[in-house]
Amino acid sequence: MSKAASEERLNALHSKLTDVFSEILEEEAEMIPSATLKTISGFLKDNSITCQEEESTIKTLAEQLAEKKKKRATVTHLNAIGDF
Repeated sequence: MSKAASEERLNALHSKLTDVFSEILEEEAEMIPSATLKTISGFLKDNSITCQEEESTIKTLAEQLAEKKKKRATVTHLNAIGDF
């Protein structure tokens, strides 16, 4: 049975794989097979890579949500008044 790879070798492999995936995405963006995209997606998921939104975007979304909730509460209140 073979020995497990060292952390240094695994880090090097991880780095090379990241470089290959980056090249594929940059050079072949419109012609990437779905299987390759699935592999890249799995690689990102397996390494806990997620999208990090800018704070201003999150703030804007939070403000939009709050405004929608406020409007919904107003409509609900007006509907309740109309029932009397």
